[in-house]
Amino acid sequence: PTFIYKLGEQESRGSVRMPKNIDAVKVLQKCESLLLMFGGHPPAAGFHLKNENIEKLKDCLESQF
Repeated sequence: PTFIYKLGEQESRGSVRMPKNIDAVKVLQKCESLLLMFGGHPPAAGFHLKNENIEKLKDCLESQF
């Protein structure tokens, strides 16, 4: 899995790419309390979050893999 983001002043936007058999949207749903919005389809998705939640999101995502 690949998660990248562009750091903004207060909020950041990111992108997700997943290998076959892993659903990017389902992974982000497990961390949705940290996200302002997210969406996409199984192999690729995008997300938007406040910068204060970047490390929390990283922890949430790492716990899933």
